[in-house]
Amino acid sequence: MTSPKLLDCTFRDGGYYNDWNFNPKVVSSYFTSLTTARIEAIEIGFRQPPQNRFVGPFGYSSDVYLETLNLPPTVKVAVMINAKDFIGGEGRQLVAQLFAPADASPVSFVRIAVHRSDLPKCGDLARQVRDLGYTVALNLMQVSLASECELAAAAAVVRDWQSVDVLYLADSVGSLLPETVRSRVEAVLDRWHGSVGIHTHNNKGYAVQNALAAVAAGATWVDGTIAGMGRGAGNAETEYLMLELNHQRGTAYCPEALFPLVMEEFQALRSSYGWGPNLLYYLSGMYDIHPTYVQEMLGPARHDAHDIIAALDVLRHSGASSSYSQERLQHAMRGQRGAATGTWSASGWSEGKPLLIVGSGPGTREHVGAICQFIERARPVVVCLNANQVFPVEHVTAYAACHRTRLLLDAEKYRNLHRPLIAPLAAVPDQVIPHLALVDVLDYGIDIDSDTFSVGVTGCTLPVSLVAAYVMAVAEAGSATRILLAGFDGYVDPSDPRRQEMAYALRCYQSRPEALPLVAVTPSNYDVPKSSIYCPSL
Repeated sequence: MTSPKLLDCTFRDGGYYNDWNFNPKVVSSYFTSLTTARIEAIEIGFRQPPQNRFVGPFGYSSDVYLETLNLPPTVKVAVMINAKDFIGGEGRQLVAQLFAPADASPVSFVRIAVHRSDLPKCGDLARQVRDLGYTVALNLMQVSLASECELAAAAAVVRDWQSVDVLYLADSVGSLLPETVRSRVEAVLDRWHGSVGIHTHNNKGYAVQNALAAVAAGATWVDGTIAGMGRGAGNAETEYLMLELNHQRGTAYCPEALFPLVMEEFQALRSSYGWGPNLLYYLSGMYDIHPTYVQEMLGPARHDAHDIIAALDVLRHSGASSSYSQERLQHAMRGQRGAATGTWSASGWSEGKPLLIVGSGPGTREHVGAICQFIERARPVVVCLNANQVFPVEHVTAYAACHRTRLLLDAEKYRNLHRPLIAPLAAVPDQVIPHLALVDVLDYGIDIDSDTFSVGVTGCTLPVSLVAAYVMAVAEAGSATRILLAGFDGYVDPSDPRRQEMAYALRCYQSRPEALPLVAVTPSNYDVPKSSIYCPSL
């Protein structure tokens, strides 16, 4: 029974969270702990051409920098390169610039990460790196998207190069299960007679089990990271792999040497960056969505959970979400395209009256008494955003919702509120329709198109999928005299993307010549005219 070898790639995969900028104390503890734990190899980081943003030292892993470190002498040191950076006209020159001969470098192991579509272009790259004296591994990414036959064919291509030592299967989107990992490893070994490696991600919580399944099927190199620190939901935990491999395969690792590192330095890092499995990463693994989409949406931007779930639904149906694109993320966050025409005409619905939009900000709760007195006195049309149960239903003309996940979650509430619901039926999930059977749905259409704010009597086109903007369109289509805003003070931080999105929608609306006057009647964070719900002449 062949003993597997462990490669820890914390400083490479974990660097997606801290821009490959690890504290020197963490670096020192890491080297000491992994040496004592008897690991075979560490992947110290990436080696890549200059980036147009700050990248810490392990994002480049230059020989000059590595020589300043107290690298463990008994451990092989690897770097990863992305094939897309090196295939093409200047690829050979770039290899020559970034790599000295192996006998003059602290690095002895180079891993080439490649998508299957680029594999035919990588033979020369692998040979050039091998000719410099390095052990060469080829990491075939996103193997969950390839069939066993396709992986076997890819293995035959790499075999014929005769320049790769280890063929890695990387479950980049974390969607595989142990049985599918096993069958893929076995398919590759039918055509490939060198070493096979496995790199797993933890989107669905199976990273360790998948790694062990690969070993059982014949893989001899296994990747892990300390405490699972890695892109998205993270990776198989190196410390867990050591424990299990000792137990199942009789290896002689010393995982106890890692425990203080895990519980101290890396627990602090986890508290700061928050990697690890959760529902959103599970969904991304289920739908073969690149984990960076979730990582970006869960980052400092603090997107609303409903927005993230809706964006994942858009990405799921886009057919191209297995690779990350900032443009595709922005499109998904704007919302799913729908139909700009509904079956209900808003024409005359609020004619000659002000329309009061009641938001869910603290101003609504704080001034609810005064808002109700104003409604009794002025008799405006009152539209609540979503199923706002803080505001008294007897003062509500209608509720409005246009967000798929909010409609999904709140469908039962609308039936019990006994008020009309303004909503675009084309955007309502199929499973929600039966729950709205007893609700008076006013089907006003919505479509999303960046930089467009247009209003029709049966629907609108908006730059963002915000229910507040949707109701502004309804007010204008219904010939209201003006729009009053209450409870528009929920997002205090100017950097909060939800506040920025609302501010953008308000600017787009107010810039239109036909826009109705907007007035905030409770405290507001936004650049709109302001008055007070307590003003007698409001």
